[in-house]
Amino acid sequence: MCLNEIRRRSRHRVESLDAPHPDQEDRPAHQLEDAKNFSPPDALLHEELEQKIHQALSELPENQRIAIALCRQDELSYEDIARVLGCSLSATKSLIHRGRESLKQKLKPYLRTGSWKETPT
Repeated sequence: MCLNEIRRRSRHRVESLDAPHPDQEDRPAHQLEDAKNFSPPDALLHEELEQKIHQALSELPENQRIAIALCRQDELSYEDIARVLGCSLSATKSLIHRGRESLKQKLKPYLRTGSWKETPT
């Protein structure tokens, strides 16, 4: 959920209402906003969210953490991840599913309230 939120936020571009229409070729380069640049409050929230994701990832069992990292960061297929981990394809799918479910449960309270309180399991 958090990774999707980060991706969603990075897709929304900021454009000045005073800026000329994008079809105008004489538009100065300084009026274009990079999609990765956030306003200071958004940048702070983005950084905090990334810290919470990394903290939640570090709390996962090692095999789940590695499987998720290979899937999300390295964009490997489930078959490739299974080869790297030395386990079956079904075990790999299970690791990734359990890891994602754990992350969802760990991050859900933060995403709802902005508070980092552990929920009893």
